Amino acid sequence: MPAKRKAPTNVAYSLIRFANPQSLSSDRYRRLEKTAETYAAAHGLSLDKTGRTTLGISAYGGKKGGDPATQFLRTIDDGLIVPDSTLLVESLEGIPPSNLKNFLMQFLEIISRGITIVTFPDKIAHNSKTIADNPERLVISFSAMITAQNATELRRKIALQSVKGKASES
Repeated sequence: MPAKRKAPTNVAYSLIRFANPQSLSSDRYRRLEKTAETYAAAHGLSLDKTGRTTLGISAYGGKKGGDPATQFLRTIDDGLIVPDSTLLVESLEGIPPSNLKNFLMQFLEIISRGITIVTFPDKIAHNSKTIADNPERLVISFSAMITAQNATELRRKIALQSVKGKASES
């Protein structure tokens, strides 16, 4: 069995979900990357350069191109990410409501392994201590992310209706 590499401490990893691989060249991706870099620098963290980010394709319509939270947990199990690291999570966008329960369970599992999770846009850090001391902060973060997800879903539905309406006018 190969020896496990020791991961550096004080490292931040960024979890970014996207609609398709072309999104990697989008302004949104660059904006999220800049947000992660700014947060890491302001908090004395080194943003991971090996994989740069943990990426996953949105799970709308059951078309899931990867589960970055599960991949991240495996990386912790492999010893490549150690406790006291930080995971930056941009939003719940791209996670359908049917998967929110699984996402919350993974979120808490990552925290239980000693990782701090920072949610954007509220930039609240969640770890075992902050959840014990201020559990309402977790609820606030999830509420904000669910609100953003609902707004994204509404925009998607409006766009689909608009396309269908134009098609029926033809």
